[in-house]
Formats: sequence, C-alpha cells, structure tokens
Amino acid sequence: MERYANVGQVSHGSEVVHRFKPLLISTFDRNGGAARAVLRLHQGLQGLQINSQLLVQYKTISDRTVLGAKNKPQEWLNRGRPTLDNLPLVRYRGRGGDNFALQWFPETVAARIEELAPDVVNFHWICGFVRIETLAKLKRLIVLTLHDMWTFTGGCYYTQECDRYTQSCGACPQLHSQRDNDITRWVWQRKRKAWQGLNLTVVTPSRCTVEILRRWERNDSRVRLITQANAGVAVARNLAISYSQGEYIAPLDADDIWHPRKIQYQVQYLENALTPSQIQD
Repeated sequence: MERYANVGQVSHGSEVVHRFKPLLISTFDRNGGAARAVLRLHQGLQGLQINSQLLVQYKTISDRTVLGAKNKPQEWLNRGRPTLDNLPLVRYRGRGGDNFALQWFPETVAARIEELAPDVVNFHWICGFVRIETLAKLKRLIVLTLHDMWTFTGGCYYTQECDRYTQSCGACPQLHSQRDNDITRWVWQRKRKAWQGLNLTVVTPSRCTVEILRRWERNDSRVRLITQANAGVAVARNLAISYSQGEYIAPLDADDIWHPRKIQYQVQYLENALTPSQIQD
C-alpha cells in the first residue's frame, strides 16, 4: 500500500483504492506460465476494487480490462512483429530454438501507455512486444517483474550457464558465433544505453535471478536487493516497513479480505479526526 499513497494522494470524500491505476503489460494474456501469472495478478487487483488494466500483444479473452490491438492493421502487425523482430538472426544458422528476442522493431506501446495514463506500469514477459528503448520514454513509476533472464542478457531468455552477459555479451555460444561484436553485444549495449538512468523496481520470483541481482548490487550502488530467509510474516512485514517511504502503510495478508471502502474510511479518519502530531505518534 505504500505505492498507493505515493501516487494517489487521498482527499476528503475520495477513495484511494479506486483512484490507483496500475497497468500490467505482457506479450500474452494466458499462453504460458508468465502470462497466467500476470492474469491472476490482474484479476486479484480487480478483486480488491483496484482499477487494474492488462495490455497485451495477443488478446484471446473477452475481458474488457484486458487490452489488445485497437484495430485490424495493428492486430496484423502484432502477429508479424516477432518474426520481423528476429529477422537479423537469420544469418546465425547454427542457433537452435526460439530462445532470443532482439526487441528493435517499432511499436506504439509508449503512446498507448500515455493514453491510458496509469499511475504505475508493471512489465512482465514482454519479448516480441516492447522495444528496449520504450522503457526510457516513460515518465511513470516502472516495476519490472523478471520471469526469465532476458532483461540482463544480449537477447537470450536463458543463458545456459554462459556468463558473458556480466561483461557485454558477444561471441554468443547459443548462436555459435565467434565474433565478439555480434548481435548479442548490440542488444546488450542498447539495454545499457537506454536503461542506464532508469529508476526501476525489480521483482524476481526465482532464486536464480535473485543471485544475479545480488551480483549487480555489489557492482552498482543504484541496485538494492531486499530479501530474507523464511522467518514468518511479522519479520517480513517489519523488513518491508523499514524500507518503506510512503505516507501510509496498510498490510494485507494473503488470506485477508478488505471491504472496498476500508482504506477510504481509515484515511479520512486519520486526516479529519487526528492532528498531524497524533498521527505521527
């Protein structure tokens, strides 16, 4: 709830839950594990009366809050984008499988985000959908949820024990490339240039990516990894609170159900019935 208070300040008679507008972005709406996870998150937010929307490249469900192409030409382009985006890989004839995304082909995601005007943008699995440079165009809070390793590689989804991404990629073993300045280095350098000044909140649901982020933290002062061993809900909550910067904090456990106006009533009471010093105390 810290983020909610930051992006949607509560005024008398308003309802913070309804005012907060997250936008989740995913290539698919239900095809694959990452897509099903983001769809569950979207539906869970809606169940809490939060005005969540899900923007996808391939829409297959009828939910009006799941947004796909706006017209037929855009739908056709969406279908062909992954093939067009990976055309430069044709010359690497030794590569196997569909383990790469170069993310260079033009799209209109940034314009669509501005049109929807969300408070926070949560990117999930976006391969074949969102250009690398698009994230740098956004003037909004960005949360990046890692479902694989693509975010920090030269284009592959999984490194298969290769650690060349820790330097600058190139001579990619998955492409059977011997050239240091191959296409993976081009992708890696585009990410470095576009994302260098970004303020990202990164969420990782796997131990593998936690260890990678831990190495980043040692080499980059901007990276702060927050993790702990399983010690119960109270310890986890206190750790989260110690890092919080929001005006209000409202813990919500996985088995809790809130009345839709719970936060509205509580915040109104805090602002109307108590003085600032009483709130602080």
